[in-house]
This record gives sequence, C-alpha cells and structure tokens, in this order.
Amino acid sequence: MAEITLSKAVRSTLLNLQNTATLMGKTQERLATGLKVNSALDNPTNFFTAASLNSRASDLGNLLDTVMNAVQTIEAADNGISAITKLVETAQSTARQALQDRTNSSITSETAASGVNGETTKAGAEAATLVGDIGLTAGDTIVIEAVDSVTNITQSYTYTVGASDTVADLVNGINSSGFASAEVSEDGVLSISTEGS
Repeated sequence: MAEITLSKAVRSTLLNLQNTATLMGKTQERLATGLKVNSALDNPTNFFTAASLNSRASDLGNLLDTVMNAVQTIEAADNGISAITKLVETAQSTARQALQDRTNSSITSETAASGVNGETTKAGAEAATLVGDIGLTAGDTIVIEAVDSVTNITQSYTYTVGASDTVADLVNGINSSGFASAEVSEDGVLSISTEGS
C-alpha cells in the first residue's frame, strides 16, 4: 500500500482546520447557553466562581421574595389599622353627638319646667320635680364638662337625679361644682354656664 505523505504546510493547515472546528463548536455552545464557561474543562477557576455566584444570586432572589412578602403583610396591616382608626373616630364622633343630644335634651326638658301647672315664674320653675314634671327618671345622670382652653384641663360635674329632686336642687348642685353655674330666670327659664363661657 502506498504511503500518503503530507507536507509540513498541509499538516499545519489540517491542524488549523481542526482548531477552527473546535472553536466553532465552543462558540455554538456559548451562543446556545449564553455562558462563556460551560464546564470545568473550559476554565476551572471561572466555572466554579460562576457556580458560586449563581448560587448566591439564587439565595438573594429567595431573600427578595421573602422581603416582598413581608412588605405586603405590613401594607395589609397598615390598611387594617387605618380602617380601625377610622372606625374608632366614627365611634367617638357618635358618642360625642349622643352626649350633646343628651345634654341638649336635658336642658330642654328642664327649661320646660317653666310651664308647670301654668306657672311661668321663677318660683314655679324651681319647684318643678325632675322626675314627675320634667320627665327624667330617678338615677339619671346629668353631666357638665368644661375644658380650659389654656391648660387643656377638663373639669366635670355629674348630678344624679333623685326621686324627689326639684329644679332648684339641680341648680344648687351645679352651683356647688366650682366651675359651672345655673339659674332660673324670672320668667322660669333655666340657663347653665361655665367659667369663661
């Protein structure tokens, strides 16, 4: 059999073609995977560094997910607290309105005493009973409050209606509070005021 001999130049060209084919294969693999180093054979240092960084990136991604969940939980809690705060404010407003209505109702009823038994005099109004003539119930409470606009201190006086109490008893009780005063006018109208009002 005849021997095939290749010149040095032909051998060099064949080796270059093999190297080119190998490089083309690596380039195709890099294009397909998007990675410069695909195995430890390519470059051990870069491969293991990249693997470590990929692992760390995955851990950071998981941590970011946890943080986002925590933020959503806090936002939900904040929305809940805001709703509860609005509910409490509404309840406070309703309570204040009810207190004002009760105070106004009591004062209106007390003022109505000016017409008891057809008398519209001071004496007739003061003699009217809170339970029988005015329409309150024994044990009802009448609360008077005043807030000092300078010190912001609230003063309060509570009068508990007795079964035989009269408007005069109520007036005397309010006048003994130290910060509020009450009087029945000559035409039988009850008025209540606080210091500074």
